[in-house]
Amino acid sequence: VSAARLEFTMAAVAATDGEPDRQEQCLHECLRIIDLVLQESPEHASGLRAKAMATNSLGILCLHEARFEESARWFDQSLAITRQIATLSPSVFDAQVSLATTLANIGSLHKDAGKPELAMPLFVEAEGILRQQRERVPDDAKAEQVLFDAVWYQGQTCGD
Repeated sequence: VSAARLEFTMAAVAATDGEPDRQEQCLHECLRIIDLVLQESPEHASGLRAKAMATNSLGILCLHEARFEESARWFDQSLAITRQIATLSPSVFDAQVSLATTLANIGSLHKDAGKPELAMPLFVEAEGILRQQRERVPDDAKAEQVLFDAVWYQGQTCGD
């Protein structure tokens, strides 16, 4: 898993350096390594988190490059993995916030594609998760930002 984390870090450096091709290459290498780990241990928590982060990062990269269909596939993959993590760790705050973040990301993708009927349920689910988590950890800045985004996108979607 540490080799995959190194690839993920190298992808982040490539993104900062404005090198999307190198970023994508590093993310794919990260996934290749993680898939080997998950073949041996399918519920490996760190492996699942790394895979969710890498697939989400590929979704964002493809989104920024206007590769919308590919972006949607990566986000769907990330969502499935993130749901698995949240199910395996229902009491882990970060797992729940990550799930809500992924839901909001995919919802915004659907909204921007003119599919409000697909977007709205995702925003509503993200809001529900975050409101539950807010009761547990009321002052988490990331959770508050994602909650704001989910509610804001809901309002925008209603206006579309």
